[in-house]
Amino acid sequence: MSWFSKVAWKEGLFLQPQHLQQADRYVEKLVQARTSVLSPYPWGMIEMKIDRDLTQQGRFGLRSAVGLMPDGTPFDAPNADVLPTPVSVPDDAAGLTIWLTLPDAAQNGQDVGGPGGSSAGTRYRIETETVADNASATRVEQTIEIAVPRLELALRKSPREGYQSIPLGRITEVRDGVVSIDDTVPPTGLILTVHPAYEGYLTRVIGWMEAKLENLARFASDPSSGGGMQASDYLMLMVLNRELPILRHLNQCGKVHPERLYEKLIGLAGELATFDQNERHVADYGPYDHDNARDVFTPVVQDIQRLLSRDVGRAVRLPLKEVRPGSFAALVNDRSLFSQATFVVEVSSGLPLTQVQQQFPQLCKVGPSTRMKEIINNNLPGVPLMHLPNPPRQIRVVAKNVYFLVDKSSDLWREFSVAPAIGMHFAGNWPDLKLELWAIPEQ
Repeated sequence: MSWFSKVAWKEGLFLQPQHLQQADRYVEKLVQARTSVLSPYPWGMIEMKIDRDLTQQGRFGLRSAVGLMPDGTPFDAPNADVLPTPVSVPDDAAGLTIWLTLPDAAQNGQDVGGPGGSSAGTRYRIETETVADNASATRVEQTIEIAVPRLELALRKSPREGYQSIPLGRITEVRDGVVSIDDTVPPTGLILTVHPAYEGYLTRVIGWMEAKLENLARFASDPSSGGGMQASDYLMLMVLNRELPILRHLNQCGKVHPERLYEKLIGLAGELATFDQNERHVADYGPYDHDNARDVFTPVVQDIQRLLSRDVGRAVRLPLKEVRPGSFAALVNDRSLFSQATFVVEVSSGLPLTQVQQQFPQLCKVGPSTRMKEIINNNLPGVPLMHLPNPPRQIRVVAKNVYFLVDKSSDLWREFSVAPAIGMHFAGNWPDLKLELWAIPEQ
């Protein structure tokens, strides 16, 4: 016979307590069987409040505890059940885990014991409750005995044998009779709102994504910062615009299982890994451990932060002012750009691209504005220009334009530190010539 089989109710049955107990077990097993497959990891805390006054006295206790044990047993203390008795925390308890425990069901044994400490070790203890007959107009009250889960607290490194156990937190230290709890170690949770650590994983990622999205969007629409983005930046925008509303939705729902958040975060980390220039593939985070949330969430959240912190970069447009026919000057207010940026000249004209690539460096002279007159009159070489077949990603690439790198290794470059502007002189007469000067801060 199964311990959880249905009772064969029939006429003439001599009713015994065992019949009702068997019926209880059948119903409990039926509910457990139907609900356990609806969600992975269907156990943990729904609400938990630590008695902080007790921690100042060298003890640990709870003000409330609501949740489900791993075997599906619900508890709701102090509303429907009795809170576990607070425990004293010894001075050498640093590093120990605080467990909420419940004795396992005893097959063919005693499951219900007396009130208080009598019959310790039984799964339930007897309490009395006065209830009214809600089917009678007189609402006659009667005191009845009820069985409530015998919840207990334990300080251990590992779960108690023979008990259903849920880790509630970890003790960091006990000093002068004051117990410190590690706020970064959340309890095993059924919903994110049970502990700030779970909510922190989500809200931090949302904040990083919003900052990244704002930066990318501004970079895409600001013509003074390169005029646009490369394909990878638009793909990043697509990822953020798709995933951010989902995470915001989870944050608004609140009653979301941590495993569901973990699934979303490892998916996000995998997509962001595509943009990692070093690896290009997602890390192996290992299996999800429902009872060890900090260790499973931390590496994922750290990787997301690292991947989102990759700077888009910003090209600074230096407006060229034509001071005389064929001569231009660009003021540089940020003097640090001369030592910490790469300079690129963008050329647009009506000539074939190959002709521009070959002739422009010979016809254009670049130098400090204070030396340009001397360079032009004496036909001296300026700072060399080198053709860039692949322009920096911070600059919007226009297929019909040609890009040249200003060679900072030139001896003449040192004189830019005292020059008020960059000078350019073009000796040719090209149709539809347009010049742009960009400074790209070096990462």
